[in-house]
Amino acid sequence: MRINNLLIFPYSQQNAGSLKEKQSSPSFVGLTKRMKKKTYIDGQKDIKEFVDKRKDKSLMVGKLPGFMFAKLPADKKEEAIKEIYDAFDIVSNDLRDFDESKVYTIDEITKRRNKSTVETLENVLRKYNILGRWDDFDIVYLGKGGKGAGYKLEGLRDMYGPDEDEFIIKVFHMIEGENWQPYKSHGCYAEINSAQYWMNTVGSDTNRGKFFFGSLKSGYMVNKYVDDDVRLPKRNINPYRYGLKCTDEDALKKHNVSAKDTVLIGAV
Repeated sequence: MRINNLLIFPYSQQNAGSLKEKQSSPSFVGLTKRMKKKTYIDGQKDIKEFVDKRKDKSLMVGKLPGFMFAKLPADKKEEAIKEIYDAFDIVSNDLRDFDESKVYTIDEITKRRNKSTVETLENVLRKYNILGRWDDFDIVYLGKGGKGAGYKLEGLRDMYGPDEDEFIIKVFHMIEGENWQPYKSHGCYAEINSAQYWMNTVGSDTNRGKFFFGSLKSGYMVNKYVDDDVRLPKRNINPYRYGLKCTDEDALKKHNVSAKDTVLIGAV
């Protein structure tokens, strides 16, 4: 079923753990379809050429996790999805622009976010029952790398999936670099591209981690949160087999994506 520029796939909570990722939720098929087919050699430069032609069209790539999509009202899915993505846009911009000199609580300083930023995302997640009535929610700063900073979405968990996935949002320091050369394989455009390409070509249960969705407009991506307690992926695959060069030393680890390492720096 198609709603405007959304392609809707059926989803059932009962078999959420067994459904393939591509069946679990809608994606904005324009950019997602293009990003999943190949990686662009010059990253930001190549991608920006066709992104600029889209004008007011959505710059979302990927799709909501299936358990989130399943919570949305059947008669208002398009509206709900847009509202959730709009909230992530606001949150990512707030996190990027955070100024500790303008806050007055230790909690906000140590977690590097305003309380209002947490409330923006929490409110929309509660509105659609993605967070339960008694679930606590927070956005917790984990660290930063050369191109972005990572925050755990504390309390957001896929209770229907086999691994009870938790989530991290990576907010890029800048959406677009003035000089495109350093952004050939890193940064907003290149990392979202390679993440979507990998998910489509190789799959989710691998050493490169699990990508869900991101925005080329507001410069963020949402991935599976990984720490030492998360089980190891079933497949450890050399990125070179699929035309990707891993430029992160942590690729030598069994987990190529960890909460404080590769998710923050990027591994493309």
